[in-house]
Amino acid sequence: MQTQAARRYPRDSLRARSVGAVFLGVLATGLIAHWFFDSAQAQESAGGGFGVVAVSGRNAVLLPSAEATAWVPSAAGEILGRSYEAGEHRIHELTIEERTYRAATPLDGPASRIAFDVRRRQFVRLLPSIRVECGSRTEAESIARKIGARQTRYLDRLGIAILTLPDTVHPAEAADQVNAQAGRDQASVRFHRRRPQWK
Repeated sequence: MQTQAARRYPRDSLRARSVGAVFLGVLATGLIAHWFFDSAQAQESAGGGFGVVAVSGRNAVLLPSAEATAWVPSAAGEILGRSYEAGEHRIHELTIEERTYRAATPLDGPASRIAFDVRRRQFVRLLPSIRVECGSRTEAESIARKIGARQTRYLDRLGIAILTLPDTVHPAEAADQVNAQAGRDQASVRFHRRRPQWK
């Protein structure tokens, strides 16, 4: 019996090592797939034309002016955003905590520029202007010239300026330009209180 058992041992050991190798192979494949999925998801969330801004303490997701799908990080967790054309309108869909919110806008122009207020769970239009913190009217006028603003309203007591933009200039792009030149968050977009058409 001892001789037979001794003879079977190498075969049992070989079988165990084969099973172990298969298990390690499956585990490695799963880890690679998981890494690839996470990487692809991270790359998607980094682009897609969606952006996150804070306006008066409110976090909002800026929606793209082209077809896009992306994961957007927010204080409420990750948001799945999707924008696509449907006839003469662009449909925006945002899914948060298994609930989807939708809005329809024109394909282009000022009325197409909207954001989603994360806390209030509603869509808001962007005003065709930006709010800029500045120390003087001269500084406000200088910034206005650089971004091509068509009107400047400086509020001396508050130390801010409201710069009205041409229809061809997106407020988010103008704010980004001012902040990049200043090296800090000096400018922000502004929201309209009326909601866009729901779809």
